[in-house]
Amino acid sequence: MQSGETYVELKALRHHGWSVSDLAREYGLSRDTVRRELTSEHPRRYPERAKPTALSEPQLVHIERRLVVCPNIRGTDLHAELRHEYGYDGSYPAFQRHLRLIRPAQVVDPEIRFETGPGLQTQADWTKLGLWPLGEQMGGDECDGRHPGLQSSAGDSLRG
Repeated sequence: MQSGETYVELKALRHHGWSVSDLAREYGLSRDTVRRELTSEHPRRYPERAKPTALSEPQLVHIERRLVVCPNIRGTDLHAELRHEYGYDGSYPAFQRHLRLIRPAQVVDPEIRFETGPGLQTQADWTKLGLWPLGEQMGGDECDGRHPGLQSSAGDSLRG
């Protein structure tokens, strides 16, 4: 159950003639859970869950200090430091959830695009082709090549 408030609502709606199936559908509970709540004297109390992955104060201080010095440090590196130096037992995904709340948001500059009309510009890539065959023997000089960059390799553009 979510709360004592839900318990009171279930009791009241049942008193007004709602069926167990209707209550289960309305609250997203199983019919057995609704029956159990309707027959109980008091709302259910669940114990507070342990938080084994919570960061201690020294661990938080270490993370904040490292983020001030190097804001782009990888989370995996921070996690490894905490495990080895501070005895942190939580998994990396659990650590990530804490790190997302602590790490300052990074602003990424927008990409500047250069647009031209069709036929006004082309793109070409340079590549190192290595030694080029000259008849029966390999040439003495390395060959560079330029090719248009439309998903083709340099060798295909120059040989074919």
